[in-house]
Amino acid sequence: MPAEWRTALRLLLVTDGSGDAARIEALVRAAVAGGVRAVQLREPTLPARSLAELCDRMRPVLEVVDGLLLVNDRADVVAAGHAHGVHLGHRSLPPSRCGRCCDRDSCCRSPCTTSRSCTPRRPRGSTSRCWRRSCRPAASRQRRTRLAVARALTRGSTVPLLWLGGLHAGVVAELAKATLHDRPLGIAVRSALAAAPDPKALARELVAALRQAGWED
Repeated sequence: MPAEWRTALRLLLVTDGSGDAARIEALVRAAVAGGVRAVQLREPTLPARSLAELCDRMRPVLEVVDGLLLVNDRADVVAAGHAHGVHLGHRSLPPSRCGRCCDRDSCCRSPCTTSRSCTPRRPRGSTSRCWRRSCRPAASRQRRTRLAVARALTRGSTVPLLWLGGLHAGVVAELAKATLHDRPLGIAVRSALAAAPDPKALARELVAALRQAGWED
């Protein structure tokens, strides 16, 4: 995986599905100004054309900082060149049918919550440079339990993982105690950044926590 992709995916902003293009654009710009280098537009209510137009405004914002822009489900938007990669979920086309969006210049990710679902399923014929999955450390109620589960999933996975759910600077700081094999490639943050009164300041706090926990720049 290219080094710049690893750097970008240390902290991923996932938008909250508001469908408000102006609000999303303001959030993305603020988060990128705070240090976010990867954004996933999770906007299922936006039609393909509206999503593509939003991508066309957001992609330069990410590219100027060597960042990545992902979209949910819409492999066609990626294939048309509006975004760098796609999140493939339960409503998406299966990876084997995504064609160009899974070529060597694209980034794909899909969710996993068990050790079995963290086994890679690379699309047939794909030369994608990273096949990404996310696991949810907030899947259980107790923080120690969910962190232990997330670490176990990460340790047993053969593909790089991102963690999503219930993550904040305090949890990130705890990861400094984990071995390199127990750590995710990065963290994905949705509601915390979307609802923050100052997304730029929160992004800076998370970036600082990642660096303090030992993630390389």
